[in-house]
Amino acid sequence: MKKGRKHLSLSQRIIIENGLRVGKKIREIAREAGVSRSTVVREIKAYRYDKLEWSCRFGGQNWCAKRHTCGVFGVCAGGRGCSGKCGQCRLCNRYCAEFVPERCREHYHAAPYVCNSCAYVDRCARMHTYYSAERADKLAREAWGDAHAGAIVTRDELRRYDALIKGGLSKGQSLYAVYLANRVLFNCDVRTLYNYLNDGRFANARRGDQPRACMIRPRKKKAKEHKVDRDCLKGRLFEDFVGLLESDPDAIGRVSEMDTLEGRRGGKVIATFFNVQTMMMFGVLCDHKDAWSANDAVATVHAAFLDVQFPMVFGILLGDRGSEFSDPTAIEAFGTKVFYCDAGKPGQKGCIERNHHEMRRILVKGVSFDNLTQEDVNLVLSHVNSYHRLELGGMSAFEMMRFCYGEEFVASARELGLVEVPAEKVNLTPALIPDIAEQVIARARKLVDEEEAARRAVEELRRKRGW
Repeated sequence: MKKGRKHLSLSQRIIIENGLRVGKKIREIAREAGVSRSTVVREIKAYRYDKLEWSCRFGGQNWCAKRHTCGVFGVCAGGRGCSGKCGQCRLCNRYCAEFVPERCREHYHAAPYVCNSCAYVDRCARMHTYYSAERADKLAREAWGDAHAGAIVTRDELRRYDALIKGGLSKGQSLYAVYLANRVLFNCDVRTLYNYLNDGRFANARRGDQPRACMIRPRKKKAKEHKVDRDCLKGRLFEDFVGLLESDPDAIGRVSEMDTLEGRRGGKVIATFFNVQTMMMFGVLCDHKDAWSANDAVATVHAAFLDVQFPMVFGILLGDRGSEFSDPTAIEAFGTKVFYCDAGKPGQKGCIERNHHEMRRILVKGVSFDNLTQEDVNLVLSHVNSYHRLELGGMSAFEMMRFCYGEEFVASARELGLVEVPAEKVNLTPALIPDIAEQVIARARKLVDEEEAARRAVEELRRKRGW
């Protein structure tokens, strides 16, 4: 067995999958992979998955262990007027809160722990479980990355720490003194609190509040994203999103995508929300790119729409895995469901990425948003949403929203400060916002000056060398 390796590689996982498919013993698979038998067992149990397949030839369409004694009717939402027993329907497994899968005692609780090599899988009416090397490697890498990114602290703990530290610093105490006085109230080390304070994770306490902080230059370190809920991806992956759309064809009308448009790094950002059906874009200016600001942005949009309207437009929100969307519980409190794209695949929410190009025609990449106001953002979005598009059959996003949802939804958009602009007056250039136009002009002048300086330097070098 190889020593010193902490994680299994993809090639080792492929050896495990191939061994399970041909029915090899766990010990033989471990010998080929160069690991211990217990490592292979833990790997299989950690990353095996249930597969929903209706392959039983004897009517095994329900995997619930209680199906023979169940007397419940009408569990599924779509069972209008259904007279059949839920124990005889496969939809029961998806909607029933008391669903308990019936598993194979020979393969699930004992070696090989999966059904990869089972010859009777097409005649088995129990839940089927498999192991895939590619799937296991992907989940393992994501779990390893999440474990090494961000801070291990909840939102409530961070607020409690902030109140304690701010109260002590306002009295002239050092952070170490505050920690000693309230040691039983902190669940972390004092060094961790220093890191939180220096990284600006607290809403009220600041590094400059310390007695001698201004006399000491802070160390340069790579910034880390803070994820409020480190387990936010569970049940909210892109494959779960696709499964929801397949099970509910009407759900596509409630899908909206969310993202952030960033100006200067570390400065203000725009939290954007894009309704896929109407191509209507909404945006809220945020002071910081964090979960608190994103939650406030969702609350702002929710306040403009009625409680009945909001789930119809933003019932399903698809975003990336950025730290600003790492508090799905707070977002879902407004009556929506949050899902996340796969890592490194922004094309899975390509609609909002494409619409960001229209905004970037005005808010050129690299400019600062620090001097912008919410009225400026509303002006930009008003022109973008009034732009007539080929994808909408020559209609604008305003007209499409009026056609799909009605005038009352357009009125709710006006509550956010969005107004329809006549087609002949739509302006998608930086000249729409004077501050942005000045920044673009300044950057252009700087480039011209740099090119002129470079040209003069080349001419001087040629003159000195006699070229």
